[in-house]
Amino acid sequence: SALRSAYRTALGAEPAWTTWKKRGTSEARHCIDYVLCSPEVGVDAVLLPPEDDEIVEARLPGWNYPSDHVALIADLRVPASQLISHRLEPDAGKIRGALSIVAILGCMVLGPCLPVAAFIALWRGHATLATMLATFVAITLTTGAHSPKLCAAYLKAAGWFPEVWLHVTRDGLEAMRGPASTLWCMHPHGTSIGFGFSLNGAVRFKTCDDMRYAPRELVEGVPSERRATCDGVMAPVLFRIPLLRQILLGFGCATPATKRRMCDLMNRGIDFGILPGGMHEVALYEKGRDRIYTRPGFVKYALQYGVCLLPAFTFGESDLYTNLRAPLYRSICEFTLSRFGFIIPVFW
Repeated sequence: SALRSAYRTALGAEPAWTTWKKRGTSEARHCIDYVLCSPEVGVDAVLLPPEDDEIVEARLPGWNYPSDHVALIADLRVPASQLISHRLEPDAGKIRGALSIVAILGCMVLGPCLPVAAFIALWRGHATLATMLATFVAITLTTGAHSPKLCAAYLKAAGWFPEVWLHVTRDGLEAMRGPASTLWCMHPHGTSIGFGFSLNGAVRFKTCDDMRYAPRELVEGVPSERRATCDGVMAPVLFRIPLLRQILLGFGCATPATKRRMCDLMNRGIDFGILPGGMHEVALYEKGRDRIYTRPGFVKYALQYGVCLLPAFTFGESDLYTNLRAPLYRSICEFTLSRFGFIIPVFW
């Protein structure tokens, strides 16, 4: 009865059953013979089972089908899913994925060290080296432009993980088709980059190859101008880090998360994503626990500009790394977060 009820719920129809019995044992198997179809479930083809006992034996060795019963084998149309799904770069491979991740993490580590290295070089009397480093830092902090090739290269990071999927509800798709702009509120932040935010965010639409990097229904359903202008906001301090600033600008969808810049995006009707927890969620990170820090300020701006809020969650973000939990390190994080608005994540 429970099994029949489960099939009725899943198929939206009442199944009919036949018992198959294995020769020489009491083992039995219950199979659906036919389904009375509902509007959501249709039958593409109906086939009579073969009358030749040899064919039956080849298909189901050791099983007898009741001779006094004629069964119908139906190929069913599966009901439409409520989710629109897309797997990112399934053939990228772990090596290419690791290179993409190491490149951006390397820039996050090396970038802040460059000004320090320039100062040390000058202090030790290496004026030429100090000048070269200072010039390089100045260039990285004053230039930068969108690069579709960089976006495509970064998305190869999906190869490092077993699978990276983007799932969008049909309600969310309808909201993106509507007249109001959308604000994707993504949790949790993770240790540093926020892989769900970056791999499943606006970067997918900055490669100039939307059909490859996004669900077909989303690409066909959302106007091209909205996809081309989508954006994302992140901590302003990231745009002051040499090298990392170049990468963010290269993505073509990175904007400092200040009140003025966010309100400007909303006023222009731009769809964009945000990690509402910000650096506070980075500080709260603990492997195996999904911890969310709520900051409702952006909701007020969204209400003022009539922006549609779409919540999003990255499953597995909190299982990727282990971070340092020492009391002294936690105290330093709390101090830098309260005084300077950022923390230095330590994870492996």
